[in-house]
Amino acid sequence: MNYRWKLLSILALILLGLIIYSNTYNAPFAFDDERIIVSNLKIRDFSIFKDIHSRRYLGDISFAINYFAGRLQPWHFHMTNIFIHIISSLLVGLIVGKTLQTYRFIGRYRDSSIFFISFASSLIFLTHPIQTQAVTYISQRYTSLSTMFYLLSLLLYIKARTENKIAPYILSIISAIAAMKTKEIAFTLPFAIALFELLFLRAGYQERLKYLIPFSFTLLIIPLSLLNVSQDIGNLIGDIEEASREAKHISRTSYLLTQFNVIVTYIRLLFLPINQNLDYDYPMYHSLFDPPVFLSFLFLLLIFAFAFYLLYRSRFMVHSLRSSDSRLTPHASRLTAFGIFWFFLALSVESSIIPIRDVIMEHRLYLPAFGFSILVAAFLQDVFSDRKIKIFLLSAIILALSTSTYTRNEVWGSEISLWQDTVRKSPYKARPHTNLGVSYFEDGQTDLAFSEFKRAIEINPRDANTHNNLGAIYELRGELEKAMESYKTALDINPRLAAAYNGMGVIYMRKGQYEEAIEHFNKAIKLKPAMVKAYNNLGKAYRAIGKMDKSFGALQKGLSIDPDKYPELYSSLALNYRLKGDYEMAITYYLKSISLRPRSNAPYIGTANLFIEMKRPDAVIDLFQRMERQFGKRAVIYFCLGMAYQAKGLKEDARKAYLKAYELEPGNKEFRDKLYSLKAN
Repeated sequence: MNYRWKLLSILALILLGLIIYSNTYNAPFAFDDERIIVSNLKIRDFSIFKDIHSRRYLGDISFAINYFAGRLQPWHFHMTNIFIHIISSLLVGLIVGKTLQTYRFIGRYRDSSIFFISFASSLIFLTHPIQTQAVTYISQRYTSLSTMFYLLSLLLYIKARTENKIAPYILSIISAIAAMKTKEIAFTLPFAIALFELLFLRAGYQERLKYLIPFSFTLLIIPLSLLNVSQDIGNLIGDIEEASREAKHISRTSYLLTQFNVIVTYIRLLFLPINQNLDYDYPMYHSLFDPPVFLSFLFLLLIFAFAFYLLYRSRFMVHSLRSSDSRLTPHASRLTAFGIFWFFLALSVESSIIPIRDVIMEHRLYLPAFGFSILVAAFLQDVFSDRKIKIFLLSAIILALSTSTYTRNEVWGSEISLWQDTVRKSPYKARPHTNLGVSYFEDGQTDLAFSEFKRAIEINPRDANTHNNLGAIYELRGELEKAMESYKTALDINPRLAAAYNGMGVIYMRKGQYEEAIEHFNKAIKLKPAMVKAYNNLGKAYRAIGKMDKSFGALQKGLSIDPDKYPELYSSLALNYRLKGDYEMAITYYLKSISLRPRSNAPYIGTANLFIEMKRPDAVIDLFQRMERQFGKRAVIYFCLGMAYQAKGLKEDARKAYLKAYELEPGNKEFRDKLYSLKAN
C-alpha cells in the first residue's frame, strides 16, 4: 500500500472523528467534571506539575494544560479528548498492521488485505458509539489518555521486537509508565504485551524473558502510587487493602458475581449499541446459582473455550497464498483469539474482585473495544471473498456506527437532556433524579427541580446532597425553617457536606445573624476551598457588619479561584466599591458581571442607579441603547432606560420604557410597581 493511500486514510480518520463528535464541542461539563475539573484547585496551580506521586498524574496535568490555555471553556477540554481518541484509533490500525507483518502471517495476506483489516479496525474503534462516554464525558480522559499510552507502548514494543531495536523498546517502557500514571487500567499492560509475545512473536524462552522482565517491574508503579511510602509495613498493608476497595458496601464476591452479568451486557453493547445509559440501575447478585449469573458465567466460559479452540486451530495454518486471498480462516483464528483474550484482559481491573462503586460504566469498554474492533475486521476480511462486498459491508457498519455516535452525542448537548435521558432509562435510581433536579435548578426551573429532588428522596432518603438541594429550593421560596431542616438533615447524613454549611449560612444571614453566618461560610470554605459562592456570601456577611476590608478580601479570594464562573462576585465587589465611593470602579465591575451573565437583572439596575447617583442619566441612556442593539429587547434594559428618563424628568418617555419592560416581563413585581407608581404620580 503506497504512501498516498496511507496519508489519505489518516486524513479520513481525522475528518470522520471531527465530524461525528462535532456536536460536542460546546457540550457543558457534566457529572464528575464538577469535582475533577471545575472545583479542582490543583489543576489551576503550577504546583500540580511537582505532584509526581499522584496516581493519575498525567491525566491531571492534561486538565491543567487545558485550564491554562482556556480556563474553564469546555471546548478546549472536548477538543483535547477528541484528538486523543483519534490518535488512539490511528494506533489501533498501526498495531494491527504490524501484527499482520509478524512471522505468523508472512505470505498469508496481501498488502491490500493488511490495509483493509488495519483501516477497518481503526474505523470501528473510532466510530463505535460505546466510546462516547470516554470521549464526550470530559473527566473520563483518564481512560482515553491511559489507553492511548497503552496502545503506543504496545506498538513500540512490536517495533522493537520485529526490528530488533533498543530505542523503541525504551520508549515502550516510558509509554507504559505514562499509561500507569494516568489510570489504573494500565496495570494489565505487561500481561497484554506477554500475550502478544506468545501469540505472534518467535523467540526462545530466555529471549522472551529478556524483553518481558523489565516490563514486569512497571507493575509496581500503580501500587506505589496508591500508597504513602513513608509509612511502616503494617500501615502499607492496610493501605493496599483500602486502595483496592473503592466501594466498602459491596463484597468482593458479590461484585465478581455481578460482573459476570455486566460483561455480558458489555458484549451486547458492543454488538448492539442501543439504550446506552450514563448511570445504569444494575441489580447486584450474591450467588453463582442465581439464574442470570449462572447463565452469564456459562456464556463467558463458552467464549473463552471458543478463543482457545481458535488458537489451537491456528496451529494448522495453510502455508500457501490462495489467489482469492479469502477464507483464510486459520490465519484469522489467531487474530480473533487475540481479540477475545484482549477484551477480557482489558476488563479485568474493573470487572473482577475489586469492588467499584458503580458496577457498570460504559467508558470501561474503551480499551476492551480494541479487541472487538480486531475481531470484526478479521471477520469481514476472511468470510467475504468479494472485495466490493467487503467494502460495502464495512461502509454500512461505519455509517451505522457513526450515525449512532452522533445521535448519542446529542444527548450530551446539555445537562438537562443528559439527565432526562438517564432518568428515562433508570427511573428507580435516586442519583439521576438528583442530577436532573440540579440541572433544572441551575436553569431556573425550580418547580421541576423540586419534583426531582422529592422523587430522589423517596427512592433514597439517605442522600445528603438531595436534602441539601431541597433546602436550597426552600430557601429560594422563603421557607427558611424548612430549608434549615433540610440542611441539618443533610449534615446528619454527611457532616462534611460543604454546600449544607453554605446554605445554613445564607439563612442565618437572611435572619440578620451575621456572626453565625460567617462561621458557617468559613466551615464550608474549609471543607471545600474552591467553593466560590461561599466566598461571595462571606464577603456579603462581612459587608453587612461593616468589616469592609474582610469583605474585599473574601470577594477577591473568590475571584482569584474562578474569575469567569461566578458573575455575582463582580456585582458584590461593585456594591463594595459603590459604598466606598469609587463609582468608576463599581461601574467597571457591574459591566463585567453583565458580560458574564447577560440574563441577570441586578447588575443592569446597579449600573443604572450608579450613573443616576452620579447625576449622569444621559450616560445611562447612551449605554442601555447600545445594550438594546447588542442584546435585543430585554425587559431590564427598558427598565433602566425608564429610570434614566424619570431622573431627567421625561415622564412620558419613562412611562413608555417601564411599560415595555412590564410587557416583556409581566411577572416582575419591581417592574410593575415602578410603572404603577409613575402612573399614580
